[in-house]
Amino acid sequence: MAFDKNNIPIDTDERIDTIPGTDFSLIQKIDGTAFSIDTLLLADFIDFPTNLLNIADLGSGSGILAFLMKYRNEKSAVTGF
Repeated sequence: MAFDKNNIPIDTDERIDTIPGTDFSLIQKIDGTAFSIDTLLLADFIDFPTNLLNIADLGSGSGILAFLMKYRNEKSAVTGF
């Protein structure tokens, strides 16, 4: 086990990535499923009404798209499948 610069414990096979456009970071496996620039571009492309209450992300992979949709619309319920 190692620690990052903020004393957050991470395993030696993990890394901490910053999520652009947010003030969040995410611990991801180095050799595992991770979000990429494609997902970030798709999140910027999505234009959904702010009164949308339920969102389903089908085939959500790492889940970062669902996370970003929730971040952009805190009132909505977002479920990743």
